[in-house]
Amino acid sequence: PETIRAAQMAQSQLSEPRTVAFIGAPFQEGQNLQGTELAPQAMRDTGLSAAAKRLGWAWQDDGDIDFAGYFATQPSLQGQLPLDSHHDHLDSYREWVLGGMRDNFSTWIQQRWSSSSGSASAPAAREKEEKAKEVVNAELIGRGLKLVHDAVGAAATAGRFALTVGGDHSIASASISALCRTYPDLAVVWIDAHADANTPATSPSMHYHGMPAAHLLGWFDRTLPGFEWLQAGCLPESRLAFIGLRDVDPEEGRMLKASDVRTYTM
Repeated sequence: PETIRAAQMAQSQLSEPRTVAFIGAPFQEGQNLQGTELAPQAMRDTGLSAAAKRLGWAWQDDGDIDFAGYFATQPSLQGQLPLDSHHDHLDSYREWVLGGMRDNFSTWIQQRWSSSSGSASAPAAREKEEKAKEVVNAELIGRGLKLVHDAVGAAATAGRFALTVGGDHSIASASISALCRTYPDLAVVWIDAHADANTPATSPSMHYHGMPAAHLLGWFDRTLPGFEWLQAGCLPESRLAFIGLRDVDPEEGRMLKASDVRTYTM
């Protein structure tokens, strides 16, 4: 009953006509695989707007957030460019899939880097990334996700249904934290094979896309540079449920079991 009442209250805060605000967030900097930035346009091309209209919703496409354009105007971020230096191309992903996916992609690609260390084919940026004790490109990611946070917050404050399409999983901390401001009683159903609940102290890869849930829950022991805007802990553990988990890191799993987060595996 409490959940139903909260959902009804959220519905009542939407302006008429009920409008979906499509926010494209083609962000890929939270992890090391290219391709996630293609999703917003792919979703448009499938006819998503027509589907929403058939359900009685008005449609407003707010376009894609221009991350590259923003980063180019920020002098403090120039040392972290070009962004492609820590990405693996889609052919690497296909090779991982064809190899049977016995390890998760981050573990597999790190093993490849290790086997090629010392060779000309292993970029210096990757070697630096492996040795890093901090979240990879944290400031750049945090500054970029602030754009997502602001866009979602503006749509929600205007009474529109904010539909944010990434992009890698990093954007979850930005979109959900923005909605927590508009809807203080927000509850989240997170459907994913991965929990994205590692912290800088537990992450095997130090890529932020495996951490946004933990950040929202307030599990970080530090404030990341670039994320000063994020209210860590804005989402109480009791208001998060994971559905479909099947690939969880050991320490990540222990933290979830010790928490009030609901988890449903597959």
